[in-house]
Amino acid sequence: MKIQEAPRPQSAEPRRHHRLANRGGAVLVFVALGLVVFLGIAALAVDLGLLYLARGEAQRAADAAAHAGAGFFQLNRDRADGVQATRDFVVEFAQNNEVRALPVRVDGQEDIDVLPAEGLVRVRVRRTDDGIDGPIPTLFARILGFREVGVSASAAAQIFGVRAVGCMLPVALPDRWRQADGSFPDRLDPYDPDAGDFYDPVATGYRIPEDLGSLIFIRPPTGGAGGGGGQSSRITPSWWGTIEAPEFDFSGNGPPEIAPAISGCDGDPFGPGASVEQASGNMQARSIRDAWQSIIDSDPNARWNDALGCVTDLGGGACRSSPRIRPMVFFSPDQPISGPGTPVMVTRILGVFVQRFDDTGPQYQVEVRLARLPSTLPGDEIAGPGDAITAIRIVE
Repeated sequence: MKIQEAPRPQSAEPRRHHRLANRGGAVLVFVALGLVVFLGIAALAVDLGLLYLARGEAQRAADAAAHAGAGFFQLNRDRADGVQATRDFVVEFAQNNEVRALPVRVDGQEDIDVLPAEGLVRVRVRRTDDGIDGPIPTLFARILGFREVGVSASAAAQIFGVRAVGCMLPVALPDRWRQADGSFPDRLDPYDPDAGDFYDPVATGYRIPEDLGSLIFIRPPTGGAGGGGGQSSRITPSWWGTIEAPEFDFSGNGPPEIAPAISGCDGDPFGPGASVEQASGNMQARSIRDAWQSIIDSDPNARWNDALGCVTDLGGGACRSSPRIRPMVFFSPDQPISGPGTPVMVTRILGVFVQRFDDTGPQYQVEVRLARLPSTLPGDEIAGPGDAITAIRIVE
């Protein structure tokens, strides 16, 4: 009898190896897919970061160009070609900034708005399909089909009146009046209301822009109340003395204290309506003369341009600011000026360009011209063409 062996059960070991081998292939597929997704996310993260960086660069470029453009228009608004000159200036200025390592280029007509009535300049920086330089190319996102991305930004700056003015000259001049015959006084004519002279801040006072460039002579006082003994003999269109206010630190009221306020920026800002006091001191002192000359020496290439009604470089060009343009107090000639310590109410503050210092006679004189003056303390009211001192504020 032949005994047949029962078939041995197959071992499970080979089948287990087979299943593991199948799983290993599936894991590789998932790893490959996950790697693709991970690389895609990483690529998008890199390009998104570059996008945010480009957006920030574009916004900073727009802010700077708008602020600079408003500052240019602030000084050139009286020019017949002021709007177009501002556009040209912004186009050139914008190239000082970069977006993704390329100088910013803006279209003078499409990307720049100049609104004279509002004193506003708006600038758009576009790296888009319709921009001058087109959109920004991506680095890794192009794997997913995103080869370019558009970036744009805009900003607007506006000209405002000022609430206060700093860097004040410690000098007070009477506002302009008219004589009995309706004419304006010469530089040494005394104010004499008994003879028919009259003052009105609107009707006779200095006005902007009509009086831009008006030549005014600043001369030291002769001392006392003048030869006639009354205030009318002392108030002339020329300088009658310095002012002292809580904002100024004239500890000794002498030339050593007054000179730095002329050549530098002593004192805190203040505005029209403030009360200041007359100060004493030897205004003929050498230190005072040197202080005036130091202002002129601070910007020797600046010149008053009669054609443009502003300060330009020697030989012409665009209107610009200068350290030789300083704010100065004007007061009503009707106010008494009996001597040091007497308060004087500030009726207006105007910018003056220190043009020339003449030291050839027994008394020196300083020639100044009325000028527009940029400030850094904007108020809440939008400036009009008649505002002599204005400030810039980003509004958009």
